[in-house]
Formats: sequence, C-alpha cells, structure tokens
Amino acid sequence: MSNDFNVRVDGGVTLVNRLNVPESYADGLAQLMVGFPITKLVFHSLLEPKQNDGTEVRKATQSLSIPTIAAIEMALLILSACKQNEQVLKTIIDDQIRARLTSLLEHVPQDIAATNMPG
Repeated sequence: MSNDFNVRVDGGVTLVNRLNVPESYADGLAQLMVGFPITKLVFHSLLEPKQNDGTEVRKATQSLSIPTIAAIEMALLILSACKQNEQVLKTIIDDQIRARLTSLLEHVPQDIAATNMPG
C-alpha cells in the first residue's frame, strides 16, 4: 500500500501519483541546449574522479527535454529554494563546498525568494 496522496499545488492544480514516479540520480549537468520551444538537459555520472593532471571521466546517463518556459521556471524555483534555505545548507556541508555554495548564491538576488512562480 502506497502513502501517495493527491496534493493541491498553486493555481488550483492537483498533483497525483507523486510517489510512484521513477527516481534518477546524476552527478551533474553535462550539456544544456536552450531553444524554443524545447530545452534539453543532458546529465552525467562520474566514472573516474579528477586525477592529478586535472582530468576526469564523465558518462552521459540521461537527458531531459522540457518546454523552455518550464525550464526557466524550474531554474527560478531551484534558486529561490536554495536562497531561502541558504543558512541551513551552509551548516550541513564541509568548508570547501560551503565556499562554493556561498560564491554561487551571492549572485542570486535576495528578492528572488519572493518570486511568485506561475503555474
């Protein structure tokens, strides 16, 4: 028996089947192709970590094609959530990653967290 239940989200939309979707993992974004009406994201997994000579081996593992407008909304939503949770995120990571996170989020305006995402 599933613990899945319908969730009402912004704009009167009901999300169903949210716990029964396949889950994927990627180490990072390998390629991004932005166009209209579709944006394509290609993700990778790390096969060989960075060597002394600075090289590493990555394998493209999955791709996602999404309407460009939805990709922009997704990017804003991710940035907003990270900015809102910045202090918590900084307490649960090591110093090297904390410095990188700080550097990335310092470019995100404070008011992005107040952005009203269209549904």
